[in-house]
Amino acid sequence: MKTIVRGLFLLAVLVICVLIGPEPMVRAAVIVEPLPASANLPENIPGPAASSMLAGNNILVTGGQYSSNGYSQHSYIFNTADQTWASYAPALQLAYHRQSMLKDGRVLVTGGNTFVDRVGYVYNSLTRIYSPFTNGWTNAANLPKVMLGNAQSTLNDGRVMITGGADQIYSANNSTLYDNTYIYDPSANRWDEAAPLPIGIYGAAQSTLLDGRVLLTGGLSGYVYSFDSYIYDPAANTWTKAATLPYQWEDIYFRHAQVTLPNGKVLLMGNYNFYLYDPDTNTWAKDSANPKHLTNASMVQVGGNVYVMGGYNDLTYDNNSTVYKLAFDFTVPTAPVINGSDGAWTGSDVNLTITPGTDADSGVDRTEYSLSGATTQDWTAYTNGETITVTNSGQTTVSARTVNRSGNMSTTAAAVVKIDRTLPTAPAINPSAASWSAADVTFTLTGGTDQEAQGSNGRNSACPGLRQWAGPRIRER
Repeated sequence: MKTIVRGLFLLAVLVICVLIGPEPMVRAAVIVEPLPASANLPENIPGPAASSMLAGNNILVTGGQYSSNGYSQHSYIFNTADQTWASYAPALQLAYHRQSMLKDGRVLVTGGNTFVDRVGYVYNSLTRIYSPFTNGWTNAANLPKVMLGNAQSTLNDGRVMITGGADQIYSANNSTLYDNTYIYDPSANRWDEAAPLPIGIYGAAQSTLLDGRVLLTGGLSGYVYSFDSYIYDPAANTWTKAATLPYQWEDIYFRHAQVTLPNGKVLLMGNYNFYLYDPDTNTWAKDSANPKHLTNASMVQVGGNVYVMGGYNDLTYDNNSTVYKLAFDFTVPTAPVINGSDGAWTGSDVNLTITPGTDADSGVDRTEYSLSGATTQDWTAYTNGETITVTNSGQTTVSARTVNRSGNMSTTAAAVVKIDRTLPTAPAINPSAASWSAADVTFTLTGGTDQEAQGSNGRNSACPGLRQWAGPRIRER
């Protein structure tokens, strides 16, 4: 295919391939893949929780309740390698609880509620531990309070930290809202109180950062949804405020999921979009869309992937049984290369081609190019093998970039195109005698001008075949 870019003037080209423009752009790092129906949750039930277990390669899904006394039949174990489920783990008659994996591969559960016919919601202060080694549940030391809607994560030293919550399904008028932080020590089977959060919070999310601190986000505080983020430092036993959550894309951060990724960034799932937090810069960035507007789902990291399980559609309230696998592409593709110039001014059309860049993660989606200067053209998808012909007189910058399937952009490659088909002005001959003379005649030359190619030494570098002076006449007698 051949694309000819035409304008009012003719031109030719000096192409200098350099990398210019802004830094590489990471637009969307999260790649969302719904797994096949064969990998669906075995029971499409409200209120389950999920976490990794054992060496972290399997996912344990526990609890959930359909209605009065309608509990999940089993606890289920998902094998991420072959995407199959096993149902040998005993059931947990609980819903809307929190769970996380201990360092030894067991799973600790806190909070939650059940609904009992003619009684209503029943809350508890129990701490439960599932052991994959015995395939059984045991009770650990009770929580200091009846707990629902708390946030939870396992610390780097193996202890488990919970934050906030309330004594029942939260109502600003009837509930007791907690600002407490408690840390469970598995070796001592003991809960210890830590520094309280600056505000009471219900339905927040938290995850442990790579450096051992804990990031807590969102939730419901009083009558309003919180857009605040806080970081807890276990070494100093202090809370500090972090960057405010983005609010311009309609997301609400309540009963949401959050996980720290292997590269140190934090992935948060709003009810419309995923967001990434960078602890190094204390900034949030919007990423891919949340499938089905999921709320109250669990996100579990396994290797380099994150699995989304459970939850419900925040718009339709339909329960979600689909398992989503999230992959990540934080690497920008390589820049393309612009080909087709000998580096000199010319009076002919210039044909350019582009060698696409590469991307080892999500793969190259497209190569784009644009023109500016003497010829203008907005960013346009480039077809492999296509010839771009530039014909306008003047200087044109050809820019090209690679875009991968995650939307990440490479640095911009650029070629400066210079074309000149305008004749230079003739030089002026200045003789010492203007008429016939018996003596020698001397003369000087005043060079012509050329505004396009800026030629010199009596030559136009774009039009080398033109003759541009003639000698004087001397008459003998």
